[in-house]
Amino acid sequence: MRRTPSTLANPTSTHAILARAKGELHMNTTPSVIVYSAEWCAYCKTEKQYLDKLGVSYTVKDIEKTPGAQDELAAKTGGKAQGIPVTDIAGEIVYGFDRARIDELLTAKGLLPEA
Repeated sequence: MRRTPSTLANPTSTHAILARAKGELHMNTTPSVIVYSAEWCAYCKTEKQYLDKLGVSYTVKDIEKTPGAQDELAAKTGGKAQGIPVTDIAGEIVYGFDRARIDELLTAKGLLPEA
């Protein structure tokens, strides 16, 4: 399924709904932020709400529903991830919901939207 920016901008579009059903919601076609999470994870939900509040574009990969997400996460972390959320911010890995580190990396990588 091809996702285009116009369909991704509308979270109620058929493509966005199908992506959510597969456990993967693309907020941007070329994400610099990927959140590895699961539906039941309270810290994951809190982190995604925080990123939404900041207006940061990101991709969610549900480690239980997105095919290959667990393997991808293991490859990126060298198998070190023992919990979620794990966030990839332009190649830098953040373990857990570490707000200070997330803020630091988003600022350093220029991923915060301009106010």
